[in-house]
Amino acid sequence: MRHYLFLLSIVLFLSACSGSKSPEDCKTAEGSQWSDLKKNCVKLSESKFTLKPLEGAAGSAYLVFSGDSDKAEALLPGNASTGVLIRTDDVKPWINEEWSLEIKSGYVLKKNGVIMYTE
Repeated sequence: MRHYLFLLSIVLFLSACSGSKSPEDCKTAEGSQWSDLKKNCVKLSESKFTLKPLEGAAGSAYLVFSGDSDKAEALLPGNASTGVLIRTDDVKPWINEEWSLEIKSGYVLKKNGVIMYTE
């Protein structure tokens, strides 16, 4: 019986460690941030695209894309996010109510039509 309880506790511990993450888990993991698009923690250092702030913005933004690139999200300083941005055509920008992400000579992230971050 003791062996069974010991094995059960190991299985429960391992499943808790490897299970899905929550936004709170990302706050404790250094260098990672919750992504609404990925529904998991994302390591910022693994982002392929980092945008630099312009006036009025602080810190860098990190871009995350869906597998088909129809959806995008910018992870902002302070564990903030643009939320999921959607594009309906390959030549149109990704958008939601406040934010838009365009490709000019690199990525340009705008909030309410004002450029906040560029590549």
